[in-house]
Amino acid sequence: MSFQAVIGHNQPISVLQRAIASGRVPPGYLFAGPPNVGKTLVAVELAKALNCLDEGHMDPAPDSCGQCEACRKIEKGIHPDVRLVRPLVKLQEDDDESKKPSKRERRADDSTREVFIEGSEITRDQVAALMTQAHLHPVEARRKVFVIERAETMNPTAANRLLKTLEEPPGDTTFILTTAKLPDMLPTIISRCQSIHFQPVPAEQAGPALREMHPDTVPETVEAVVALSGGRFGWAHTLLSRPEVMAQRSALLDLAVGLPGRQMFDGMRLAEDLIEIAEAWWSATEEGKLAAKLFKSNRDRVLRTMMGDVLDVLLTWFRDMTLVAADPGTQTIVNRDRAVQLAELAGRYRPTDCVRACRWIENTKVSLRQNANLRLACEALMVRLISLTAIQRR
Repeated sequence: MSFQAVIGHNQPISVLQRAIASGRVPPGYLFAGPPNVGKTLVAVELAKALNCLDEGHMDPAPDSCGQCEACRKIEKGIHPDVRLVRPLVKLQEDDDESKKPSKRERRADDSTREVFIEGSEITRDQVAALMTQAHLHPVEARRKVFVIERAETMNPTAANRLLKTLEEPPGDTTFILTTAKLPDMLPTIISRCQSIHFQPVPAEQAGPALREMHPDTVPETVEAVVALSGGRFGWAHTLLSRPEVMAQRSALLDLAVGLPGRQMFDGMRLAEDLIEIAEAWWSATEEGKLAAKLFKSNRDRVLRTMMGDVLDVLLTWFRDMTLVAADPGTQTIVNRDRAVQLAELAGRYRPTDCVRACRWIENTKVSLRQNANLRLACEALMVRLISLTAIQRR
């Protein structure tokens, strides 16, 4: 891949190419924009352009070849002078000491001993390791590049450690911080970086590119995913690339379609269905035996993580229903492949009730992040959603 192959983000890429061409690449960049919009992708492409071994791709606009050894190593995440740091939390495979493998077994397959999921902070140790490497000479690269993803999650000690290095940066190193929550960043760190703002990829750019990449997918489904992604091109591509995830989205929307007419006592059964969808979502995105073992020993933690995606899809359904209930002819719905069902159900909901449903879903997401009981939170949500049409039947 290269800058030229990136969909959207023409203005940020132009700024980066001018910096490379002038030889004035700053020691710190801050890429700010919505989550999953492509900030990290562009950061990796910048690292490749700065270190590409094929100088023929530097004219007329600096870019990478994507084929040389340096580009391939950066693409695979194994370049010694380019590192990516994420806020990740470690999940233990098994807490039972008697079931843990011997040291010899661990050495034979260390990759099966742990997995990381998002949801934690960037620690002092993670940043300290980067600072140590930043003050060493490059092993292979012309310029070392360190990407700190979701930099707002750095704890105070880590942030202050980074700040000291940004105040007196090494001459051959660039730090790229990405964030979706600019107000949560230390103002002093913001002032030490060149800020570049990223916008969602417009549907008129994302749609044609995704249709070309997924020619066997029904066009209405591609349009629905483009709208659902909110301009997050990489997220949309991943979703369309995994039929298992698309199947869970379909199951979730089927659940939403069937809510009118349900009795209040169905809430517990529907909550169980919702949790099963979250479990299947995990299995579709984290494949293999290790994922199954980790789910068994860390079920609640994994489900809380995946429930965020599940509830986001459910949220789009009731946002669409709000629009259709208020204006049956609206063309701005997200789930365009379910337009017929939305129109058929619009008469069962009042716009104000749909707004309430959206608020309940958002509140459930917050309560789960605050460690509320997963099952009870899902049951309460389902009962509330059923009540919207149950009240009208009386």
